[in-house]
Amino acid sequence: MSGPTAPAAASAAGTVAAPAPTPAPQPSAPVARPPADWTEDVSIIQPRNAAFWLFTGLLVIAGLNFIDRQLTFANASTTAWVVGLFLLALYAVPVFWLVRSLDLFEREPRSMLIGALLWGGIIATFLAANVNDQWGEILNKVAGADFAREWGAALIGPGDEELFKFLGVVVLFLIARAEFDDVLDGFVYGAIIGLGFTLEEDMYYFFAHFVGQAGASDLGGLFDGFFTRIIVGGPYSHVLLTGLTGMGFAYFVTRPDVPRQRRLLVAIGLYVAGVAAHFLWNSPLLNDFLGNDPDAVTWILWAAMKGLPFLILLAVVVRYAQKREMRWVRDAVAPEVEAGYITPIELDTLEDLRRRRAAREAEKARTGPAGERLRARLQKAQLALAVTATGGGANRETQLAANRALVTTLRGQLDALPHAGAVLAGAAVTTAAGAAASAATAGSATAGAAAATGAAPAAASPFAPTHKVPVEGLPAWQVPDGSTPAVGLAGGLELELVQRVADWGHVRASNGWTGWVDARRLLPR
Repeated sequence: MSGPTAPAAASAAGTVAAPAPTPAPQPSAPVARPPADWTEDVSIIQPRNAAFWLFTGLLVIAGLNFIDRQLTFANASTTAWVVGLFLLALYAVPVFWLVRSLDLFEREPRSMLIGALLWGGIIATFLAANVNDQWGEILNKVAGADFAREWGAALIGPGDEELFKFLGVVVLFLIARAEFDDVLDGFVYGAIIGLGFTLEEDMYYFFAHFVGQAGASDLGGLFDGFFTRIIVGGPYSHVLLTGLTGMGFAYFVTRPDVPRQRRLLVAIGLYVAGVAAHFLWNSPLLNDFLGNDPDAVTWILWAAMKGLPFLILLAVVVRYAQKREMRWVRDAVAPEVEAGYITPIELDTLEDLRRRRAAREAEKARTGPAGERLRARLQKAQLALAVTATGGGANRETQLAANRALVTTLRGQLDALPHAGAVLAGAAVTTAAGAAASAATAGSATAGAAAATGAAPAAASPFAPTHKVPVEGLPAWQVPDGSTPAVGLAGGLELELVQRVADWGHVRASNGWTGWVDARRLLPR
């Protein structure tokens, strides 16, 4: 599309025609924006990767067993199965969100996260169930039924279950090595694998120990199982265990700056911590604390004594990894902060989820729901800019330019929004004197063009919207010559057309912001 054209040569009154404003340059192609999920660099679907086919083959085999088991539960008690799915979702959704959000600057690809969930919930549970049964028979024969009943879960489960979940982290690494760039990545993938394992294991226990596979018990047993497995044991579940072992693996493969022996010791130490936490949880140790008829508080205290030390360990390691990532990002984005694409306050805000949310809420109070949405988009764009700045590769500068353009556009849209609840009439409009000064700074060409068309500068009057921005948005300039950087106006924004110079339109928003747009693209209000 060509830019706005020059006005007519002269008016009927003989006014000398002013020099035509230079059309604002229009890019030949839209500036590439980062994708909506900009971290989706590597998909789990890698047909040329042997690890992908190992994952696929195991998923098919284990998936058939998974489907058969779920059908068995559903046939035993459809109501209990459906309610069980709902109860598990109440746990899974917030845990999934929490785990994913703890990596403050990078979001792992959705396909990889789904793969982690499938490995934990289908593949690892299938492999562990078969091995557990074999070792259970051996322990029963060697040590006797009573010993096997009391200690079997502690001696067998932690070894093979943690191994099969850990192997899931390894397989995901072999499929998409580029997605493992810091210790937090190991936590995210390990925890999601653990979440999948927890969901399938809990559904099994709901029916095997609380409802009964024959469906004879009522839903009361299901809710008892939900309390025991989710409310009491949820914070110390496989999410914690595989989060620890996954971080150890990620530390080993992502920290070449650390001597190999130290990396190996850290990896082994965190793996042993995960196994030890699992052993303690499954063991009969501290069971005497429960007594014969424990109440809810007793159950919660018992679980905390067993699992809280390891949860604290996980929190410490995650916090260490977050701080290291923050230092890494701060060093990389120093040029972007200096250039103004991210202010120092905004950088502090991006480093904390609560501060991000507080900034969005403050924006909502200032400019309404539209401002809150734009602030969220701006935060995401700045996160994309920050992580792009930390990277390398041939396309780094192109991506940086695209991210900077998006940040500039979103910031311009925020600036153009009216303040919620503000009385703007007469207070945020351009006065006659201000308009004259603005015209002077815009250059004699603009002032002459206004005289040629007889257009009057903006008067100090209440905002009266006449047009709105088309749904696809609209670029705007400070002066009608394309010499200043363009900002983007959000689709649907109401504007007042104050002045028209040929195809140029001088517009203002309800908060007093003014700029020049291609008037031909404005829509009548």
